[in-house]
Amino acid sequence: MLAINHSPHFLQTEDWAKFWLEVNPINHNYHWLTTNHGEFELRSIVYEFPWQLGEKFWYMPKTGTLSYTNDYSENPKLNCWDQISGEELEFLILKHLNQTWSEAKKQGITFIKFDLNDGLTNRLSIWDNSSLLQFCQNKLDNKCRISSKKIQYLDTFVADLRVIPSQNYQNILNLENSDKLVESESNLFNTPFPVSNLKKFFEESKIFWESTNTNIRRYTKKVINLNWIISMKKTEDNFEAFWQVYNSTKDRQNFKIHSKEYVKTLFDKPQTHLIVMYDLENNPQSAWLGYQWHNSLVYLYGGNEEYSFKHYGQYLMHLAAIYLAKCLKIDYYDLGGWEPNTGYGRFKEQYKADFRHFLGPIDLPVKPFKFKVINTMVNLAKKIKK
Repeated sequence: MLAINHSPHFLQTEDWAKFWLEVNPINHNYHWLTTNHGEFELRSIVYEFPWQLGEKFWYMPKTGTLSYTNDYSENPKLNCWDQISGEELEFLILKHLNQTWSEAKKQGITFIKFDLNDGLTNRLSIWDNSSLLQFCQNKLDNKCRISSKKIQYLDTFVADLRVIPSQNYQNILNLENSDKLVESESNLFNTPFPVSNLKKFFEESKIFWESTNTNIRRYTKKVINLNWIISMKKTEDNFEAFWQVYNSTKDRQNFKIHSKEYVKTLFDKPQTHLIVMYDLENNPQSAWLGYQWHNSLVYLYGGNEEYSFKHYGQYLMHLAAIYLAKCLKIDYYDLGGWEPNTGYGRFKEQYKADFRHFLGPIDLPVKPFKFKVINTMVNLAKKIKK
């Protein structure tokens, strides 16, 4: 199990919750809930959404951050995951969910939707939603069901970059005035550089690429010869270039995206990083937006123009992201949401990274009658619309 599984998912961090509330200021909120059991505690951020007919629901994504309580946290050498027993963890999870239900009832919430941190379910040997539902129905005080609608992706691949030797990788780019660059995130990537300058990084990280699929190695090596320029500087021009590529990809592949205001607000946060690749006519061809948290770099949004897609720009994009992670001394690269049986899903599988699967979502009604009636009405309206 990757060490990252023991860390809170970025959706369970204060920084992300504050951003989310900033872009959803009306009828939304978030809350911290903490449950103690002996020397251990389980914490969750709960996101409050408006629902049908003026009702509200809570969503707990990748929920459950395990730690010691304040009274027992003086010895950092003792990993709480190593110290807690399976029985204690099971009791703590169920107590946490029951406590959340009780608090939701006080606040007039109609239902709770949750998916669990994979570190929790793996530890309890719960491997699928049927087993999770049985676990909840047998142990919780209130009835629950597998949800028919998910809000966030539930699967991803995380590449372990610790196999790549650690060094001062920005020096290998031979940038002009590179001696004037300082060791800080704000100044590391002020100078655009040609794609070909990543050849040395690709060679020195060979041990990582050897573990990937043959196609990943072949096309990553091939795409380094593209005569393009990479920019990692967070400027307004680069954001507009990102948005152009991202929007174009959405139109070509027919998927939904967030509003420009949402993405721009996220772009302005210090935790985000940007990669844009330009051809020699200064046309943006490929773009990537990621989020840094803890010891991980997470791919959030991005895309390729048609020319880039046909010339394997997606391989170059992830090579540049892995390079960025190593420059930031980050150990894990999260390739973002994965959907099975899709072209892009199969592409991500070829990196042969560690697979993370979050079980859920589970719906836990707080107002069972209203929950049932509104769901019946919504389903009926969908059938009539069809």
